[in-house]
Amino acid sequence: METINLEEYKKAWEPDSSHYRVPILFPKEKIVVRPFTEKEPPLADNIIIKGFDWNKDEYITEQVVPVELYEAQQAGFEELAMFVGQLAEKVYSEDMPPEEGGPEEPIPEEPIPADPEVTDPEVVDPETPGEPVDADPVDPEIPSDPIEVK
Repeated sequence: METINLEEYKKAWEPDSSHYRVPILFPKEKIVVRPFTEKEPPLADNIIIKGFDWNKDEYITEQVVPVELYEAQQAGFEELAMFVGQLAEKVYSEDMPPEEGGPEEPIPEEPIPADPEVTDPEVVDPETPGEPVDADPVDPEIPSDPIEVK
C-alpha cells in the first residue's frame, strides 16, 4: 500500500455538493477550478450555507439560532406556559370562570360637584376669589362697531 505525502496536496471543497464539508485533495501544482474552491466553508453551528458566490469567491450564509439555544428557550417557554396555566386556575376557580365575570368590576367614577361660587375655575381673580372675572373684557379705546373699508 502506497502512502500519500499530504504536503504535496492542497485542500479544496465542492460547495454545490451535499458533501461540501469534506475536503478533496488536489496536487499543489494544479489549479483549482469550478465546481471546486480552495475557500474553506464556515463550520459554526449557527451558520447555514445557502450557496456559493463564484464571482466573490465566498460562501453565501445565513446566521441562525443554535439548536441548543433554541431547545433551551423552547423549554423555558413551555415552563412559563405551565406557570401561567396554574396561575389562571388559581385566579379563576370552577365557581367563577373568566367568561362569567372574571376579576372584580371597576368602581364607577362619581362626578365631583362644582363649587357654586366659581363658574369657570380657570378664570378667577386672585384678589377676590369666588367672584368670576370677565374672560373677555372690552377695551374702551377699541371701537366695538365694525370698521367700514372704503
